[in-house]
Amino acid sequence: MNANDIVLWVVVACVAFLMGNNRSAGIAFGRLPVHNEKPVVDDNTALVSYRTWVLRFLMRSYSIEEINTLAFELGINHEQIIGETIGARGREFILYCERDGLIPQMLDALRIRRA
Repeated sequence: MNANDIVLWVVVACVAFLMGNNRSAGIAFGRLPVHNEKPVVDDNTALVSYRTWVLRFLMRSYSIEEINTLAFELGINHEQIIGETIGARGREFILYCERDGLIPQMLDALRIRRA
């Protein structure tokens, strides 16, 4: 495991924690999104958006078929996630999970599958 992987897991763990039951901790990172709302990231925040981290992780560690399998495990029809490349499919997968409030489940699935 290299330094980038460690930083990624710290960010993923923080996002999972903040989007989990302890929503009051989100004050340190700005307002948390509500269901069907795009996340708001404060411009002054030094953290890179979790979207960027998750997308980079998907692009580095998954194939299109594996993203389809991950979607299946979360109850998502892979045909609803379009994209010809891993990057495009990953972006659509993340946005779909945001729209349906599946980010905590997605992060858990990523941790379990690549642990």
